[in-house]
Amino acid sequence: MQPGDFATTAIDNWDFFLPKNHKNQPIETQQYRIFEPQWKQTILSWFGRENVPKEEKEAFIQALVNFEDGCVQYEGKGFYGYRSYFLAAAAITKFKDCEKADKIVQQLVNWKLDYYRFNSIEEQVTIALQETERTKAMDALVQLINTLQQNFTLFIAITSLEKIGAGNETAISALIQLLDTSDDKDIRRRVVKSLGKLGSGDEKAISALVNIINTSEHDDIRKQAIASLGEIGSGNEQAISALVQLLNTSENESICWQVAESLGKIGIDNETAIDALVELLDTSRNKYTRLLAGYRLGKVDNEHEKAIILRATKKPEKIETDNEKAISDLIQLLATSEDEDTLSQAVYRLGEIGTGDEKAIAALLQLLNTSENESMRIQVAESLGNIDTGNEKAISALLQLIDTSENDEIIVYAIESLGNIGMNNEKAISALVQLLDKSQNEYTHKLAAKSLGKIVTSNKDISLVVQALRRYKLDSEDYDLIWNCAQNMPYPEFYQAWHHS
Repeated sequence: MQPGDFATTAIDNWDFFLPKNHKNQPIETQQYRIFEPQWKQTILSWFGRENVPKEEKEAFIQALVNFEDGCVQYEGKGFYGYRSYFLAAAAITKFKDCEKADKIVQQLVNWKLDYYRFNSIEEQVTIALQETERTKAMDALVQLINTLQQNFTLFIAITSLEKIGAGNETAISALIQLLDTSDDKDIRRRVVKSLGKLGSGDEKAISALVNIINTSEHDDIRKQAIASLGEIGSGNEQAISALVQLLNTSENESICWQVAESLGKIGIDNETAIDALVELLDTSRNKYTRLLAGYRLGKVDNEHEKAIILRATKKPEKIETDNEKAISDLIQLLATSEDEDTLSQAVYRLGEIGTGDEKAIAALLQLLNTSENESMRIQVAESLGNIDTGNEKAISALLQLIDTSENDEIIVYAIESLGNIGMNNEKAISALVQLLDKSQNEYTHKLAAKSLGKIVTSNKDISLVVQALRRYKLDSEDYDLIWNCAQNMPYPEFYQAWHHS
């Protein structure tokens, strides 16, 4: 049954989404639609219905936040427990008077800030903060920004606010206040950067950045303020005037470059900006500054005579656009060069531009079969896998190196390359699962886990990975891999794999 088969209003009992009698293991014949992405919008719509009793919604929220999956625990909660919690966080955007809303949002913020403990789920926590009730999330983050003392945690709070607070006056005001009160150079630069993400067209944000440009003694902070103005000050006279004044007074070339860059973004059709760029083009003694000024002049006034002249007289850069000729030349290098660096560069470049080219594939196969340099063979195999997806000979070469090389560094590179080209390849997955299960080398185990996370997508292969992981003392890479598996595998199947004897 699919969400489109009937209207949301036909679902009265939330047991349809999550069995009410669930405890800590899947109930046979019951479906766990809370973990099926295609049902997410239907569930959120259910929470928004006015004809569903508040008590039922509260009970469903309670079940979601307290869900126990009976599998591996990560910082006190199962991975499907986190997924269930994130769904509850999204649900409160529809269920406005949820009694647990504040606690749910605060828990997300706590997980986000405690990066070292919860780094395996950090990306999904960020998404959950974006999907939950934003006003509550922003209020919680603003309160923390006003009270936090530890720089690292404060950085995380600022970047989190940056992701959810675009255009929000409360968020912008909190950052400006932090800019006014903090003496820490790194914090101030981070705030200035965030204002360039949040404050598009906001007069307070623009004024704060102009003030930094005029008063800061640190060039790196001033350059960031100039860059941020270029993001949020489009057409703003105060911003343009401040940048032009700085262009007239600064002797720092890198400052002038950044000013020209930002003026080119915010000064379109503005006479003051155009005149400033023309003057910079005419007077600067720095070749790069003149080129940049000319380029940006063409952006703000494409028909200005100096921009036209510059385009007409500028010598085109010599760029090889004929891939067929380039591939031919690279193949020739592979056949004739004896210089390892030259060969390496040719192999790498072929891996970029030779997709599907039969001659390039044949040349790399030839080198793969003849080279005795293990490092070169890894590079050739990866380039071959890039231009000929799933190439069995490339994967076999990497597997052979993992089995036979006596050089630990070569084995490491081969495992990493398998993670880049072995997508859904049974031989590659089987070899990496075996490494995951049997390897006594901790670093090899970590690399195998990381590579598997890139190439495993089917439930069958995910099940093999989960079974191997449960027999090993887990570390951060293992938790990352388990989290990846838990997001791509139905809960009952994951449970079965985890408890497989």
